[in-house]
Amino acid sequence: MDLDFDEVQSSLIARLEDFVANRLGDDKPDDPYELTVIKGLFDEGMLLVGTDRQHGLLEAALLTEKIARANRLAPVGLHSCLVAFLPEVSPISPVAICLERGRGPIRNAAEAETLIVVGPEFAKAYDCAPDQARRVAANYVYPLGCRPEVRGDGFDEWSAGFVRRRWQIAIGAEIVGALDGGMDHLVGYLSNRIQFGAKLTDKQAIRHRLAELAVNAEMTRCLVREAAWQDTSDKAATACCFAAKAAHTFCLEAHQLAGARGFSQEFGLYRWTLRLEFLSREAGGARLHGDVAATALWKPAKRAIELRENLRELKYS
Repeated sequence: MDLDFDEVQSSLIARLEDFVANRLGDDKPDDPYELTVIKGLFDEGMLLVGTDRQHGLLEAALLTEKIARANRLAPVGLHSCLVAFLPEVSPISPVAICLERGRGPIRNAAEAETLIVVGPEFAKAYDCAPDQARRVAANYVYPLGCRPEVRGDGFDEWSAGFVRRRWQIAIGAEIVGALDGGMDHLVGYLSNRIQFGAKLTDKQAIRHRLAELAVNAEMTRCLVREAAWQDTSDKAATACCFAAKAAHTFCLEAHQLAGARGFSQEFGLYRWTLRLEFLSREAGGARLHGDVAATALWKPAKRAIELRENLRELKYS
């Protein structure tokens, strides 16, 4: 297996690094959807990279990683890994996605012009009015809202399996980028923090815990990129399940290692940890991703999952 980037991928990475350095800057856009990032990537010919003959879904995942690592909240993964392949949906208009039976707030619900609802068998797209959606006050860094009202019966329909796996790959790639950015932030602080006359990174116990986080991040990267390369339901669900667990673990460990300062807004660690915490729960979280992977890999899993859910209903009824 060749894990090195080829010439085309290396060129894409170089263009992305130039875009991040020269087009994004440090200022955050006023638009909560960060549509300027989406349109900028579209204008540069990179947003639809997954549909290009020279590239594919793996390159779309690499694009998502880079933008997430730059600490931008624009749902680039959703656009490049999924929306780019839906001909009826504009690639540069705000989109939100949710599970048909999902609970809780939805990312970008109050900004979306299109809502994609993923059911057990099919996913449908609906027109919606952003101004009618209610925003939800939350500590997560993403703009959240209640499920918006939709117009009509939907204007297009696709296989739920296709939409779900592309959504999972997008989430996994965003987690990879956020883990990289969070690790940079955490290691930068611990490398300069002097305690009892020595840097915290000189402590062996600290190094061991950072090494475990780094291994988790690298394993997540490999699984997500393989899922993007293979583009199968079992690979996507497995990668997203592992990524969700790695994201949750990073949140706990990062705040333990950063100490009390890690909870202050000035320190900025929350922009990574709360983001990862939300991503670890999106699209049903690790539990649902694990169920999808188990069902794809093991035929009796569906029956076992049904029995588990029936027991849960009895327990809480």
